[in-house]
Amino acid sequence: MGKFIVRRLLATLLILWGVSIVVFALIKIIPGDAAQILMGPSHDPELYATLSRSLGFDKPLYVQYALWLKNALQLDLGTSIQYKVPVTELVGQKAANSAILAAFAMVVALIIGFTLGLISALSRGTAIDALVRALSLVGITAPNYWLGLMVIYLFAVKLHWLPAGGMYDARDPGGLLDLLRHVILPGFMACFATLAVVARITRSSLLNVLGQPYILAARARGLPHKAILFRHGLRSIMVPVFSVWALQVGYVFGGALFVEIVFSWPGLGSLIYSAIGSQDVPVMQGVLLLVALVFTTASLFSDVLQATLDPRIRRPAQ
Repeated sequence: MGKFIVRRLLATLLILWGVSIVVFALIKIIPGDAAQILMGPSHDPELYATLSRSLGFDKPLYVQYALWLKNALQLDLGTSIQYKVPVTELVGQKAANSAILAAFAMVVALIIGFTLGLISALSRGTAIDALVRALSLVGITAPNYWLGLMVIYLFAVKLHWLPAGGMYDARDPGGLLDLLRHVILPGFMACFATLAVVARITRSSLLNVLGQPYILAARARGLPHKAILFRHGLRSIMVPVFSVWALQVGYVFGGALFVEIVFSWPGLGSLIYSAIGSQDVPVMQGVLLLVALVFTTASLFSDVLQATLDPRIRRPAQ
């Protein structure tokens, strides 16, 4: 198990290194100049040259990348051009809000998705099964930001059941209950696609297991249906369900950024949206690196979890 974790960890570090190169290169080719943005309306050539030297823009690209990567490894991503505060501090504050939204979405996706998949498998061929599969198809194909606008109109504008946006009530900010009321709509929209994926994987895995010869033999011996389901069926589908669910962590975290913009959630999505509008390059780099880190860490966690549940995965391919 230790060798497997080391192999996956080294692969993750190589991926992150590649991502850092891509992020640095993309930021360099997009329109905009950080030095000119800092100067504002001024067009003083001497001031521009001074700012460029202070930002390291006068050095070769490989030297700029080496210095940038060195500072990034030390959690120094520079200062936000728009907010005039360290990027690490700013991204950290917003990441905590995004983590709340993503954690709520992941828990809801696992509980509801697994339950719907179980119900659909046990009701195969019925109207309930068709309804669950139809909802799963909608969840996978429909854009979450469009669904977000629809649920805002229904539950906030028409029914007045839940707030349309924000993280707390601006007039009378409360505690946990106030946060829960505000996280329900964006949380469900952030997890809708993942919920659908978990439901489909649960359904297909359970149907496949229940059709195996050892399950048919257990039924022939007169073993109760509940015992077959819980002792053999559910235990056998834990590996694919949990591995797929863990892989969705990065997807939920990334997809939540779009949901945050629709629901005015004060997280990384709103931050990078503002940074793009103001050409705040250090903030864009910080958010992109954090999202990449979440994706790769989620993939590593999924592989380790799958290898823990299924020892066959740890063995290298022959």
